Amino acid sequence: MSGPTATLLRMSTAGSVDDGKSTLVGRLLHDSKAVLTDQLDAVERVSREKGLGIVDLALLTDGLRAEREQGITIDVAYRYFATSRRTFVLADCPGHVQYTRNTVTGSSTADVLVLLVDVRKGVLEQTRRHLAVAALLRVPHLVFAVNKIDLVDFGRERFETVAAQLAEVASGLGIEDVRCVPVSALLGDNIVDRSEQTPWYDGPSLLELLEELPAGPQVDVEPFRFPVQLTIRPQAAAREAKYAEYRGYAGQIASGVVRVGDRVTVLPLGRETTVTGIDAAGAELTEAFAPMSVTLRLADELDITRGELIASAVGPPTPTRDVDGLVCWLSDRALRPGSKVLLKHTTRTVQAIVTEIRGRLDLDTLAPVEAEALTLNDIGRVSIRLAAPIVAEDYTDSRRTGAFLLIDPQMGSTLAAGMIRSGIIADDFDAETLNWSI
Repeated sequence: MSGPTATLLRMSTAGSVDDGKSTLVGRLLHDSKAVLTDQLDAVERVSREKGLGIVDLALLTDGLRAEREQGITIDVAYRYFATSRRTFVLADCPGHVQYTRNTVTGSSTADVLVLLVDVRKGVLEQTRRHLAVAALLRVPHLVFAVNKIDLVDFGRERFETVAAQLAEVASGLGIEDVRCVPVSALLGDNIVDRSEQTPWYDGPSLLELLEELPAGPQVDVEPFRFPVQLTIRPQAAAREAKYAEYRGYAGQIASGVVRVGDRVTVLPLGRETTVTGIDAAGAELTEAFAPMSVTLRLADELDITRGELIASAVGPPTPTRDVDGLVCWLSDRALRPGSKVLLKHTTRTVQAIVTEIRGRLDLDTLAPVEAEALTLNDIGRVSIRLAAPIVAEDYTDSRRTGAFLLIDPQMGSTLAAGMIRSGIIADDFDAETLNWSI
């Protein structure tokens, strides 16, 4: 059982400053008939007020006043649109270096990252940074939109040169599936419809490609994982007598499938029990799969609280208090060994201390280098000691149970987005090679 056919695709866009991300998104919305008349009228009015000779479709996504005034993207702008073949959730991410943290946010749940590259400039440092983020976050699909092809007279040679550069950098980060589309976001070439200006390109348009990409993994090939958010005990407050003794554990299924009668293990307790019921929106189910939000009933009355994990009894993960991970540092305050933080993993938050900074990724050489600290937008590897165990899994096995956040214990602000490597501290780090499993 793999659930219904997935028609929803979560996508994000990224690229360097002025590569045309917001214009591409606006063009995609406009040409796919996903813009309301009053929205288009407002954009046309603002474009006239700015003295532009054409409609600035970037205004469809640049929602903040500062974005409209500066002509840049600052925040992640989410848009929803649909075609006859698929529904899309689109995150338009900023291009400026200081907003890389927002790119991490927008790409963390994406099925595909559309990375824009100016055909005249080719690969830039920010291009490398966004590629590294995509590789670290294990975004399943990566599409390069080689933009502004109209400014090089729709030249095939320049496009192929940039495509080769992108393939080389992507390969260095372990990304083998590289798809490149020559586009003009301003004029609409190869965005929704294939352009007559590029007869040498026989591939699909950007939208056609996005409609064809598979969305998400098959849920039945991943082991069952269920982080508990809440224990439900109505007791005397229950209006119906059958709920007076009700005990259920609510949350969202992170991966896999669960069925009534399945044997499961509660971690870190390590107790085995059986699923006796699955409830969702007032209905009783016989099975459920990721990413459904459900309430599980178990055969035994166990003391289960928020932050614990209900997992398949076959091959359950091992709790650990030592974590080795790759982090994208998102704070202006530098991270140094000995820093005390809070680590949030699924629904569990524990106190922690960073015991070692094991290296930083050099975006020019794509190799790890020694580092005494991590600063804003650095990508590095760290070792962390926890005050209480978490049920850690490698991020390459599960994007949900392999991810974590580092939080400032005083301010409550997010310091870093992290990806667990092996759950337990590994001793195989080799500064000579990219042995970070990017």
